Amino acid sequence: MSTFADERSLPAVTGQSKLTKEHWKRLASCEEAEDVQGEIFTTILENSCMQFWSEEAQQRWMWRVARNKVIDVYRTLECVPLEEICDELYENERYRPEQTALRHEAAMYLDEAVRALPPLQQRLLRWRFVYEMRYIDMAGQLGKSEEAVRTQIFRTLKVLLYIRSKVFIDGHMVSSLWLSDVT
Repeated sequence: MSTFADERSLPAVTGQSKLTKEHWKRLASCEEAEDVQGEIFTTILENSCMQFWSEEAQQRWMWRVARNKVIDVYRTLECVPLEEICDELYENERYRPEQTALRHEAAMYLDEAVRALPPLQQRLLRWRFVYEMRYIDMAGQLGKSEEAVRTQIFRTLKVLLYIRSKVFIDGHMVSSLWLSDVT
């Protein structure tokens, strides 16, 4: 093992405190940081050519050594398999990406189906489910009986459920039913 032969190399080594602080921040425990620091100093002392380099070159090399040693520590850490993380993220099946995509697709078909309905049925659905109007208020707006409004909304929902059952079975799209065939 060689040591520094001249005084000119010492400032680079004493400038190690900033280097030490930087790699201590990136490690989980003091023990790991001390181990890495020992490895860094051992590597520095073992390099016999370093004494001929400029101070700036020495510092750049020490930073590179420290960075690589910290990376080595991360590489040797026990990693959690990605599958395990994904399983924990999506414990509830509803939030899995596939289910989200299927819900989005179903919403697109529902939106298309609602747009294909006659304007009166669209208005009734909007009043009931968007504006949360009561049946009696809708009946007053249309000049119809409350029972007629209830029946119209029931029939509209029945058509939408029929479309959904023809397009999706068990969450899987089985056909792209033309809405004009149903309405």
